[in-house]
Amino acid sequence: MRKATPKVRLYLARHAIERYYRGDELAEEQEEMLKELYRKNPDSRSLKKLQMRLLCRECSDMIVGAVIAEARHEEKIFLRDKYKLRRSFTSLSCRLHITVNGLQRWRDKFLEDVAQLMNYELPERDIWSHRKVSVLVRVLDHNIGFLEKYGKEADEESLRRLCGLRDRYLRLQQGMEEYTDSQDDSIKAMVVKARLSHVDMNLAELADLTGYSRLSQILCKLHIVM
Repeated sequence: MRKATPKVRLYLARHAIERYYRGDELAEEQEEMLKELYRKNPDSRSLKKLQMRLLCRECSDMIVGAVIAEARHEEKIFLRDKYKLRRSFTSLSCRLHITVNGLQRWRDKFLEDVAQLMNYELPERDIWSHRKVSVLVRVLDHNIGFLEKYGKEADEESLRRLCGLRDRYLRLQQGMEEYTDSQDDSIKAMVVKARLSHVDMNLAELADLTGYSRLSQILCKLHIVM
């Protein structure tokens, strides 16, 4: 499996965000009709390619949706106005009272986040994001299921890689859920639960919320384990 170059990855990420905001997905009945055609003609190469395109679109929409869901309020306004309303950086700068350079850094951050997730990579700052980890598990499950349907045509090396990544993220997801469902009232459990519930907060904000100042020591140790 060849990896896309950084420039191509960012282009695909931008395209995924733009398509998400356009909302140009196929009508549900059309999609079901295509799936039914594929079920009746499983050996059709053209239908197989179309099915793959539908899968890619579904997965990219899940990823973009997860990224937007965890953006701050001003960042959501920026993303909507930039990629749906096509407003310029100058116009957005006046509206949000943020410099053009600052907005360009936001753009770069979101494009890189989406690009990494589309390549099944979890950005380091999202190690505590249950939403994004769960989306990666679902996306990998969908892609593994697609590859497994074709037996001899499947790329075995790619399939092993995807299964390995899925299992790794699944363990991380289960570990998060063990903490959130736990009745443990220790300081470590309290800090981890707060981190998982407030992934958008920085350490200073989290310290104010929990009343515990040595957050970095606990979270750093757990980060290394994860």
